[in-house]
Formats: sequence, C-alpha cells, structure tokens
Amino acid sequence: MLYHKDDIKRHKKEHQDFIDKVNGLYQKIKNDKSIKNNYGIEMMTELFNFLREWIVHHIMVTDKNLLLKNNKVV
Repeated sequence: MLYHKDDIKRHKKEHQDFIDKVNGLYQKIKNDKSIKNNYGIEMMTELFNFLREWIVHHIMVTDKNLLLKNNKVV
C-alpha cells in the first residue's frame, strides 16, 4: 500500500488534534468545580458535538478518502 507522505502527515496531525481536544475537554471537566456543580452539561454537550463531528467528517470522509486514494495508487 502506498500513501503520499503529505497525506500521512496531515492524517496523523488530525488524529493528534483529536486526542488533544478530548484531553483538553477532559481536563476542563476534571478541574472546574463549577462544571462539577452543574453536572458539566455544557462541557458534555461540547464533547458530544465534537465527537459526532469527528465520526461524521473524519471517519466517514477523511479516512474513507485516504483509503480510496490508496486503492487507486496500488
């Protein structure tokens, strides 16, 4: 299987950005007392929306396109 170096680099960055975003939201929820007091509804909504967008866009579009591009190169 062959991938273009820039595709792999960009793809790895997207995954790292995903990890950083989820970790950042986790730290906000973990450390903010006001979030704990109101059950973190706003943070959980932000996390849900981010994860939904990741699934819809990244997995269904970006990962799929990378796979299709790879299959055309082989």
